[in-house]
Amino acid sequence: MAQGQAPLSVTIHGGTQLRRALKETAGDTDDLKELNKKIAEIVVDEAVKHVPVRSGKLKASLKSFGAASKARATAGRKSLPYATVIHWGWPQRNIEGSFFLTNAMEKKQPQILETYHDELDKILDRNGLK
Repeated sequence: MAQGQAPLSVTIHGGTQLRRALKETAGDTDDLKELNKKIAEIVVDEAVKHVPVRSGKLKASLKSFGAASKARATAGRKSLPYATVIHWGWPQRNIEGSFFLTNAMEKKQPQILETYHDELDKILDRNGLK
């Protein structure tokens, strides 16, 4: 990923309507939460292979989260404020970014899209929405 380039994202058109339909038919959106966590795990599983390691704390901080409306892969926490610098870089200090999360998402994009497609089909079938 080039410096200054926006991070990758995937937008599911009709996601709001899907969540609404799932709440009406299934009573919840747990399937979407599980799917989005699975997507974030794909990114984290790849990113962990490429995160720079000194102490291992940054690598251990990689986490995946799934909500009904999004998948999120994160690195760092309050006690690891350098995670952002390691990922994005700090040109004023001559620190190049490693882009381990965004590169992982870019590399795994075909698998992410295929997983979304396959799993959304299963969710729609299970809930009679197809």
